[in-house]
Amino acid sequence: MRAVRSLKPGALSAPVPTRFGYHLIRIDQAKADSVKVRHILIPVALQGAHLDQVEARADTLERLAAERSDPTTLDTVARRLKLQVSPEYRVTENQGFMLGDYRIPDVSVWPSRRRSAKRAR
Repeated sequence: MRAVRSLKPGALSAPVPTRFGYHLIRIDQAKADSVKVRHILIPVALQGAHLDQVEARADTLERLAAERSDPTTLDTVARRLKLQVSPEYRVTENQGFMLGDYRIPDVSVWPSRRRSAKRAR
């Protein structure tokens, strides 16, 4: 969620490691109390040669996506690495968020922080 909070609409994150794998995230739209988010997830079980392969792939993601502000970068990287871009998700304040079998807690906290950060500018 820290990666999502720091993004502006259209911006692409650096690879974000989580317990689910590595994510490359793009915010498509931020409005009031909701955000539309898309991402690529590379699930990983890190060990041996697989660990080396995943780290090389993450380095490639970083190289391809570093400091890119063009919203099409997410799709370009996905095609280049033969990965699937997630469907667009709607994240709404005061509502839980399910990502497959996983419940994402505290979704309602960050949209209000995002508005506060915009006001401070």
